[in-house]
Amino acid sequence: MSWRDNLSPGSFRDAWFECESSGATLGRRTALHEFPGRDDPEVEDLGRAARQFTLELYVLGPQYMAARDALLEALDMEGPGRLVHPWLGEMDATPTAVSLRESTREGGMARLTVTFIQAPKKAETVWVVDTTEGLTAGADALETSALADFQAGFNALNNAAHVVEQAIADVEAALGAVEGLVQSITAPLATLIRTPANLAAALQGSISRIRALANDPRQALAGLRALFGTEATLAVLPETTTARKLAAANRLAIFGLVADLALAESARAVADTTFPSATDALAARDALLDTLDARAETALDATYDALATLRSALVRDAAARGANLARVVAYTPGNTLPALVIAHALYGDASREAEIIARNNLPHPVFVQGGEPLEVLTNG
Repeated sequence: MSWRDNLSPGSFRDAWFECESSGATLGRRTALHEFPGRDDPEVEDLGRAARQFTLELYVLGPQYMAARDALLEALDMEGPGRLVHPWLGEMDATPTAVSLRESTREGGMARLTVTFIQAPKKAETVWVVDTTEGLTAGADALETSALADFQAGFNALNNAAHVVEQAIADVEAALGAVEGLVQSITAPLATLIRTPANLAAALQGSISRIRALANDPRQALAGLRALFGTEATLAVLPETTTARKLAAANRLAIFGLVADLALAESARAVADTTFPSATDALAARDALLDTLDARAETALDATYDALATLRSALVRDAAARGANLARVVAYTPGNTLPALVIAHALYGDASREAEIIARNNLPHPVFVQGGEPLEVLTNG
């Protein structure tokens, strides 16, 4: 066999070559520190040194000049390229030094010595979509549509006294599930009802107080949830006269607006909530989805579209944020133990005792009953 038969093939940017030998410069970058009065030096590690590979290459054959030119063009291009090293496999590398030798005595080949520096792996760009921003935008759109629908559907101007009285009673019933909410409206309801825009603004301000005054977003969600479904507890208004039909339409507008405003505030509360687990995030999502779907059955077209948009935003947000959260699982201690011991056994962290106590509402944290299942978070 001739020396040519022992060459190994490789390529750079798909320009092929034959390789006779390869050398490499590897190791660590260091800084040597020597101090007066001390016999022992210190070596500071500055990270891995650039990996350099020096290849002895050939392009051979009767038409070697075309192959030589293709390889030189590839080596001359800017930036790193794909190097197929004959023995180390594929890598991205940048050629830093190239020497070319040709001889009429040898003929039919060109010799190249090329030094490559292995390129670092490019960090992948990770795009993170702010799903909470979409949730907040959906809440704003629902609120805008709901206020417009209310002003178009509510009418108590120059109508019979009992129409106004019925509207006042319906406002009080719609807000009455949350203590102090009716009293937060400082202007007389009898006056506000004569101007739908002012009444809508008052309802909006009153409902927004639930989230503003809550100690945390989950407390706000519980308060807002109390506003849903109160209309079903009221006696049906008979629509036997024009005035009674108007009173029924006004009731529909009042309860529809309260539901929409509560849904919008609930979506904002979800956006503000840091959920401890994926299970909690999905539970909040499902509770709100049920209310959104029920409200969509009676909503007007524009508000229906806003509800559908908010629903999609809520599903995306729960999926995105829940994907990176721990999940709730069942754990049954074999013996009666303190919650502190259970926390250490599960997580190696006794400080998570409070988490177990709160999640399971344990009355006696020092004596957690063995054989009784607990809800705990996966250690994720």
